[in-house]
Amino acid sequence: MKIRRMKSADLPAVMAVQASCYPSALNEPLDVLERRLETCSDTAWVMQESTRDESTVCAYLFAYRSALGKVTPLGGEFESSRRVDSLYLHDLAVSPRMKGQRLAQWLVQHAWASAWAMGLRSSALVAVQGSLPFWARLGYARHQALSPSQAVHLRSYGDGQYMVRHFTG
Repeated sequence: MKIRRMKSADLPAVMAVQASCYPSALNEPLDVLERRLETCSDTAWVMQESTRDESTVCAYLFAYRSALGKVTPLGGEFESSRRVDSLYLHDLAVSPRMKGQRLAQWLVQHAWASAWAMGLRSSALVAVQGSLPFWARLGYARHQALSPSQAVHLRSYGDGQYMVRHFTG
């Protein structure tokens, strides 16, 4: 397994992983993913499985620099903030055929190392599809103090929960 920056050529495979992991209501279209990759090419990664004959994207993570308490609505654009203090993990998915191999954890740890190198001292996300226990095991905690506009964005995920993890030395 190899983690590398996502390229536009990876997007069809990323979309296939997305479709295998999320219900159609949570799938984001190709044009949105293309714009996100343009916006955050240094914080979008894929995990690549290599065999003797081919390489296959089996997991991905879209993240971007943001401010704590700012939620990107489902299908929304990654917007820059004047105050940047956090790496927002917007979309993490692992192919079901790779379940149980800790690929999600490896991608997240890679993102944390990148965030730390950028001078960011926290990470935030919206936990969906009952993933709150997974994120809690990685040190994220529910964060309730959102502005009314950000609470509206959070509702675009149905029962999604906004979570934050602060990094320490």
